[in-house]
Amino acid sequence: MNTRGAGRQDPSSPENYPLDPFRYVVIGLVWLATFLFWMAWFLQAPLLVSYWGNVEHVSFGSAEYLLSAVSIVSIFTALVAGYGYDRFGPRKATALCLVFISLGFGLRTFTTGDFSATMLLTIVAGIGMPLIVAPASLAHQWFGRHRMNLPLAIGYSAIPVGQAAGQLLGARMRADLGIEREFGIMSIALVAVLILWWVIVPEAPKQPAGPPSVETAPLRTALRDVVRIKNAWVLFFLAMTLSGAVVFTGSFLNRFLTSTFHLTSVVGGNYASIFSGASFLGVLILGYLARGSRTTREFGLATAVGWLLAWIAMTIAWFVGGVPLWAVLVLLAFCGFCQAACYNFGVNAMERGEGIRPEMSGVAAGFYFTGSGIGGFVFPTIIARIVDVLHTGAGLVGPIVLLTAGTILWAATFAPRRRRAADRTPGVAQQATVGQ
Repeated sequence: MNTRGAGRQDPSSPENYPLDPFRYVVIGLVWLATFLFWMAWFLQAPLLVSYWGNVEHVSFGSAEYLLSAVSIVSIFTALVAGYGYDRFGPRKATALCLVFISLGFGLRTFTTGDFSATMLLTIVAGIGMPLIVAPASLAHQWFGRHRMNLPLAIGYSAIPVGQAAGQLLGARMRADLGIEREFGIMSIALVAVLILWWVIVPEAPKQPAGPPSVETAPLRTALRDVVRIKNAWVLFFLAMTLSGAVVFTGSFLNRFLTSTFHLTSVVGGNYASIFSGASFLGVLILGYLARGSRTTREFGLATAVGWLLAWIAMTIAWFVGGVPLWAVLVLLAFCGFCQAACYNFGVNAMERGEGIRPEMSGVAAGFYFTGSGIGGFVFPTIIARIVDVLHTGAGLVGPIVLLTAGTILWAATFAPRRRRAADRTPGVAQQATVGQ
C-alpha cells in the first residue's frame, strides 16, 4: 500500500491545502480589533463611580447601563451573526461590525457630559457585537477547520486582555489626559484598525486552507432542531447566569475595591484588572487541559464550583470585616482564572452536544450567545439597582446567586435525558441517553 499517496489524499493534509503566509497577519488584525472593542467597552468600568457618579451625578444603577447596554442588541443579532458572516464573507462582515463599533464608541468623545447620549452610543456599538464570531470564521477560512485550535486561542485571548486593559487604563487615562482625550484616543484607534482591515485584508486566501464547509442548515430548521436537543435550554440559561455575573463584576469591582480599601479610582482599576488578566491565563491553561474532553462539561462544572467558592469566601470575609487587600486580590485572581474558561466550556458543550450536526453548530453557538446577551443586560441591571439601595454587600451577594444557579445548571447537564414515549414503544429504535 502506498502510504505516501494515501497521505496526499487526506483532506486535512497540508500538502493538499497549503497555508497562505498572510494568515497570521489576518488573525493578528482581528485580535487587535477584538482587543480594542473590549477595551473600549470596559474602559467605562472604572468611570462609573469616579466620573459618571461623582462628576455627572448619575446613580450606579443607571451608570451600569454603560456596560450592560452593549448586550441589548446582541439579544437579537446573536442567532444571525454566523449567517451574516456566511452571507457577506468574513472580511466584509468584520468591517461592518467595526463600522458600528467605531461609530458607537468613537463618538463618545463628543458626549462626555450627556449620559443619555453616551448610553445610546453604547447601544450602537453593541450592533457590532457579532465581531465575536470573527476569530472562528477567519480561522476556518485561513487555517482550515482541521487547524483551528491555535488561531482560535490567539483570537479569543483578545477578549480578557481587552477587558483587563479597560479596567487598568480607564481611570488612569482620564486622570492623565482628561475624559475627552481618553475617548478620543480610542476613537482614533478604532477607526485606524477599521481602515487597516479594509485596506490590507483580502476577501480570501489565494488557495483554500481546508475542505469546503458543510452547507449551513436553514435558520428556522436548525433552530428548531437545536432547541430540542439534550441540555439546549439548560445551557441557554447557563449562558444567561455566567454572562450576567461577568458583566456585573466588571462594573462593580472598581467601586468595591475603592470603597472597601479607600483607594483612588486609578489604583482600584489596577487591582480590578487582575480579575480579567487571570481570565487570560485560565483560558489558555484550562483550555489546554481540557483539549481531550469532547464536551468539557466536567471542566465547566469544576470551574463554576471554583469560581463560586472563591467569591463566597471573599463575601464572607468582607461581611466579617478586616479582610486584607492581598487576600481579596488572590481570591479575585482565582475567580478570574475560572470565569472565562467556564463560559467557553459552555459554548463548547452547546456546539458539540448530543444531536448537534456540523451544519447546526453555528446556530447552536448563536443560541448560546442569545442567552448570554439577555443575561448580560438583565441581571447586571437588576443587581446594580439593588446596590443603589442596599450598597456594597448586595453587589457581593448578587454574583453568588447567579453563580449558584450556574453551578446547578452545569450539574443538570449530567442528568440522564428522559426518554420520549415513542422511544419506549417496542420496535422503535432506542436513542442513546448516555452523556454527551
